[in-house]
Amino acid sequence: MHGFDLQLLPVTAPGVEQKATWLQVRQSRPDYVLLWGWGVMNSTALKESQATGYPRDKMYGVWWAGAEPDVKDVGAGAKGYNAIMMQHGAEPNSGVAKEILDKVHGKGQGTGPKEEVGQVLDMRGLSAAMLAVEAVAPPRNALAEERA
Repeated sequence: MHGFDLQLLPVTAPGVEQKATWLQVRQSRPDYVLLWGWGVMNSTALKESQATGYPRDKMYGVWWAGAEPDVKDVGAGAKGYNAIMMQHGAEPNSGVAKEILDKVHGKGQGTGPKEEVGQVLDMRGLSAAMLAVEAVAPPRNALAEERA
């Protein structure tokens, strides 16, 4: 109907053995590959795509396939890879990262690695925590009405 064919190529978890899958990709020469992976599966896919000559700029990852750990071990071989994000990482010198480093880690209350503050996974956790706190907190307008 939309002029494309979908080919599903499942990878068995944890996804460290993908050679046969990427040989299928090389053989079928798709226009694009959608990477629906998690953890080591993502960096393995990027390495295998490089080994088979599939261009990384024709690969798109879902949001679980788009954090720094997914490309860190691949280095320059990940250049051109794209991932669809619901949020992005914060620059280390951004306001939010500086504030977390100062007010949380600076007081010895940080629970994660300080060098990961502002990275995609850190920002996901921060967003999830913020939503959870806001979900259980009484509405601000209700508090203001009670005080009045």
